[in-house]
Amino acid sequence: MIGNGDAMKKPWEGLTGVAYYRVSTTSQDCAAQRELVRRFAYEQGIDLCREYEETITGSTFDRPEFQRLLSDLRSGAVKARVLVLSDLDRLSRARPAEAHAALDELVEALGLTVIGIKDGMIIAPGETPEQELISGMRLAIAWYERRKIRQRMEAGFRRKLKRQRRGELLPGEKRIGRRGFRLTEDERTHVRMLLEAGASKAYVWRSYISKIHPNMALYTWYKVLRREGLADVQPRWEQVDREALRRPPQEVGRGE
Repeated sequence: MIGNGDAMKKPWEGLTGVAYYRVSTTSQDCAAQRELVRRFAYEQGIDLCREYEETITGSTFDRPEFQRLLSDLRSGAVKARVLVLSDLDRLSRARPAEAHAALDELVEALGLTVIGIKDGMIIAPGETPEQELISGMRLAIAWYERRKIRQRMEAGFRRKLKRQRRGELLPGEKRIGRRGFRLTEDERTHVRMLLEAGASKAYVWRSYISKIHPNMALYTWYKVLRREGLADVQPRWEQVDREALRRPPQEVGRGE
């Protein structure tokens, strides 16, 4: 782990690295992550050759920029030794087993050292059992935090719905629709992306929705799609699957 005295050490000096930034909603941005990672890379002598950035939930690995990162590393298009994150939870907030499988591929199969700056995590090839335990616990905490956030949001929704039924909403306070459940903005964007990429409605429910809304039945999901105006979304192979996913990542210099 990154300790207080490690600022003077530069174990990764001269190594080529990549950076990955992620936020969950369009009301957020990656500016703070970008500044932190670039400053760390500069101070440690890491030569950042690529940056990958996206706005999407961390509860799934069906993320265009993350998949492009994996593809570039697997194909050798990017030859990096270090992956720098502002925090390990930027990599994933998925279930611990899924998150650890992805981390294992990055570290053991692709040979990267994964660095989480804010939480002080350093996961390198050939982890000891103790190091693997610590990284596994950090990924489990990230998943737990996401579940607690979702739990608080749903509890707040239920409280507001009760106040609305009792006529206790404040003047100007937005009412909840009669049918209740709505997708968040980032969930809606991700669902549309999957449908336009050719995924079936049942596949989207099974691989994505059922993981973030485990109590939602399939028949309810079809109702939500109609309510959100997503029931008739058609695949757009050329615009989405071919062009968007093949767009070259941004290249940056170490000193930027």
